[in-house]
Amino acid sequence: MGQLLYSISIFFLLPILNFIYRQHLYGIPPEKIIYPETGIEAMKLKEESYSRQEKAAAAAENFDKEMPNVVANNSLPLPDSIYGGNYIGMCQNQTLCVGPYARFPSLLVVVPEYRMISCLNQKSLSTVMTGVFCFMNRPEEFLRQNRSLLREYGDIKMCHSANEYHGVWPIFRDLHVPIRQLKKWSFSMVARDPVDRFLSGFVDRCIRTHDSCEGCHYNMTCFLEAELQRAMNYANHLEHKITPEDAHMFPQNWRCQMDKYRYKMLKYSNDPTQGFLQEFKQELDRQNVPSNLTTFIEEELSRGRTAHSTVQSEIRKYLEKRLRSSAYLLELIVRLFYWDYRLLGFAFPTTHAF
Repeated sequence: MGQLLYSISIFFLLPILNFIYRQHLYGIPPEKIIYPETGIEAMKLKEESYSRQEKAAAAAENFDKEMPNVVANNSLPLPDSIYGGNYIGMCQNQTLCVGPYARFPSLLVVVPEYRMISCLNQKSLSTVMTGVFCFMNRPEEFLRQNRSLLREYGDIKMCHSANEYHGVWPIFRDLHVPIRQLKKWSFSMVARDPVDRFLSGFVDRCIRTHDSCEGCHYNMTCFLEAELQRAMNYANHLEHKITPEDAHMFPQNWRCQMDKYRYKMLKYSNDPTQGFLQEFKQELDRQNVPSNLTTFIEEELSRGRTAHSTVQSEIRKYLEKRLRSSAYLLELIVRLFYWDYRLLGFAFPTTHAF
């Protein structure tokens, strides 16, 4: 029986070991990704989607009519600070703060020709980065079809998710990338200040699109408390179902095996021309992306915002003032995103209430 098991093991292991050895010894150029053709019907859907997005962007400027409901749900007095702003001391107690590196579904986009991988991070230019990486894979087709990096939503993506993966290892496996070439690849993720990202997600999901948001609707305090508890439960394996709100709110450091691979953090603020574009251009130049492609990317990203941008709304400004002036709410933020602050290099928030 033992000999039989040994023979079976050798039968399956030898091809795998041989593949790994040949990858390491010789190296194989990255495979090219095969994309389906974009037919007439797909182009029609693209035009319809772009038109809807333009209307949605215009309508977003008018959704401040919900302000009375927002104020009514976010005007009661808030509790005082519990821990006095001592974030480090507070989060030394692991039962109070969400831990790092929980296993969370990942989505990465890749450009084999320039050896670039980007981890998509919801509410941090994920739609834009999907468009950018598709453009770098198929620049001629992208320009010929008159597409926009700001409008490549999931329903009409030109690359049809063909360059998207749910882990780093499947990328190297499918593209036949030798392990010894790992250092030649660029790993990046767009990261966003936790307060800014939370507000963007809350306004977009709970107010603009009227999601239930754990039954909290327009109440920011209720929703923040609920997401903190859900993240704690998920990190401790007590919760397994992920809602759309979770995907937009859970810690950024949970994504794409950040504990295993070193990612370049491209810090994004509400104005992409401040810092982000410069850092991203440096990454493109480092990977020898042609200057004409880089110029197009810079011009597109400087041109405007996606259809679900909320930063300029009065509702967003009202909620940000309430959050940043509350020691209690900021402590909830830090308890939820403590390791994002520590690992991604963002400064802890402060308030005059401390």
